[in-house]
Amino acid sequence: VTTTSLSSALGRNLTMAWQPPPWATPPANVQLVLEETRGDQVVRVRSLQKARCFIFGRQPGVANVLVTDDEAVSRQHAALVPCNDKMYVYDLKSARGTFLGRTRVEPNKP
Repeated sequence: VTTTSLSSALGRNLTMAWQPPPWATPPANVQLVLEETRGDQVVRVRSLQKARCFIFGRQPGVANVLVTDDEAVSRQHAALVPCNDKMYVYDLKSARGTFLGRTRVEPNKP
């Protein structure tokens, strides 16, 4: 379970969890590589470890793919969910949205 802790006005911790769909499965025998680009230039390449889902965001302990150098990224921004030979992208109600190319991903829908 991936959780995020939020501080309430009373100083208590509230916990919210994003659950991957039940059909999510770690990819088998595949090395996943994520390329981060700016325009046409690749600026970072990341090797992704085998997991049931990949959560991108700024908050350690919540995101398993940290993006700490971009203020446009939310604490729990987006998820990449593998299933068989396909990958599904979820926007986790991020403040500025998640895009595939120029198309905005609808929140909480693959």
